[in-house]
Amino acid sequence: MKILIDSSYFLPLIKIAIKSFPENLLITLLSDSQHEYYYSNLSIFELTANGLQV
Repeated sequence: MKILIDSSYFLPLIKIAIKSFPENLLITLLSDSQHEYYYSNLSIFELTANGLQV
């Protein structure tokens, strides 16, 4: 299965907590090697913008 990862899953990597997400959720998702994971360049841009605001 192909899965597109939203930028909110990356936020804990830059120390922005999300109340309903466990801190290691992205690692848990990526450890399941039976799926293909993708992300958008726009998600990385959004992540960078959020990181600069902190």
